[in-house]
Amino acid sequence: LSGIQLAMAVTVPSAARHLLLLVSATPSSPGRPFRTLYAFGDSLTDTGNTHSTTGPYSFGVSHPLYGTTFFHRPTNRYSDGRLVVEFLATDVLALPSFLLELTTLSRNATATRASYSGVNFGVAGATAIEYEFFARQKPTSRRSPS
Repeated sequence: LSGIQLAMAVTVPSAARHLLLLVSATPSSPGRPFRTLYAFGDSLTDTGNTHSTTGPYSFGVSHPLYGTTFFHRPTNRYSDGRLVVEFLATDVLALPSFLLELTTLSRNATATRASYSGVNFGVAGATAIEYEFFARQKPTSRRSPS
């Protein structure tokens, strides 16, 4: 296996186990529900952070067709609809609202605390492996794979 294939082979099953642990940790008693969810991840979790003031936004996710089926407008996410983390928050954990991307959080922190049930720190292209690992593999692009 190449280094990237090995990283994917280790990362994907690990992420699936963590998601399973999170879902199985859902309390059975309605008296102790989860009130907040903090999401960390890459493009599979990114609800708009790629197009923040600090993130890369040359990938075109701010233009149609991204988001047009579910949200009826571009949403700065690598999906045409809701993400798994949003289904987890609203349908499994019964949180009252979608997760918020960092740009919205920084614009209106007071309203955010009052009306949202978590924060999404996921950004497309994020990796758990340092850049030097990928540099040793001699990638064809300077963008880090997600």
